[in-house]
Formats: sequence, structure tokens, C-alpha cells
Amino acid sequence: MVEWSDDEVILSLGGVSGAGRTVRYARTQAQTMRILADTSSLEIFINHGETVLTTRYYPDPAARGVVLDGGTAQLWSINRMEIMDGISR
Repeated sequence: MVEWSDDEVILSLGGVSGAGRTVRYARTQAQTMRILADTSSLEIFINHGETVLTTRYYPDPAARGVVLDGGTAQLWSINRMEIMDGISR
């Protein structure tokens, strides 16, 4: 879960998904956030990369999803990239 206030961003990882990690903090005024997540990592770029929270993350496949409470968002699905003989396809 990502929560923010006027001067702080908090990343909370529950259960076993954080592999022992539970909370990450950043003291910053978040104007924008870009969140990238895949099957083993989570990166949150705050204010175009001015501050970055990153961690290994192993979510339960049944619990994947996005919930937004307040604000606006755009959601993109990115497909995997295959690399063959040094050429990406």
C-alpha cells in the first residue's frame, strides 16, 4: 500500500510479499508518482525521480490489483520483452 500526506510518502508491505521488509518512508511533498511493478520488484518514482522508493516484492498472484482512493491515475499494462541473439523483439 502507498499512502501520502503533505510531507511524507509511505510504502507498506504486508504479509510475506515484502520478504521481510515491511515499511519504506520518504520525506517529500509528492506532486507526481510513477509506480512500476512486476512479479518481483516495486519502484515508486516521486516527483519525476527526485525521490525513489524501491524494493523486492513477491505479491500473491490472487491479490494483484490497483485501488486508488483520491487523486487521478493512468494505468498501463506493459508486455514482456524477449531478447534473442542480442536483439530485442
